[in-house]
Amino acid sequence: MKLDAALLRFKNSFGFKLQRNGLYLPQFDFECLNSVVTVGKNDLLDVAFGAATQKTMWYFGLINNTPTPTLLVADTLSSHTGWSEWTGYSGNRKEWVDAAAASGAKGTSSLASFTINASGSLYGAFLCSVDTGTSGILWAHTQFPDPVPVINGDIVKLNYTISILTE
Repeated sequence: MKLDAALLRFKNSFGFKLQRNGLYLPQFDFECLNSVVTVGKNDLLDVAFGAATQKTMWYFGLINNTPTPTLLVADTLSSHTGWSEWTGYSGNRKEWVDAAAASGAKGTSSLASFTINASGSLYGAFLCSVDTGTSGILWAHTQFPDPVPVINGDIVKLNYTISILTE
């Protein structure tokens, strides 16, 4: 008996919104696909099919637009020489509050909210397993369609969706 092989693919995306003076700016309301980095893929396999410890919380971070970033699948949280984290917001990285999986997808139950306290330009976002520092797992990162200028008082809101597709 011949078994048909199924191709398992992930389709993951970050959603982004920018609020200024209490109003959402429609030009900065978008969704963008992301790259799952190698260390993130390895962690998924080690947790699902090995004895590695599950990470129960994940956090959003922001990527600085200066200098011009380069995102690589070889990036880790402790080694990403092509980009730097943007930290012009209050508090630590913001938690991804995930919803229960349904129909092969897992999304966000409430948007992560960054209160901006500096001016700058955002290049993208990432998802990692720690709220501060570089000791955790980098799961994925993404480049925004265009750099996003932010100013003190802005609120950046992020969501994340993971979908598993089969063909």
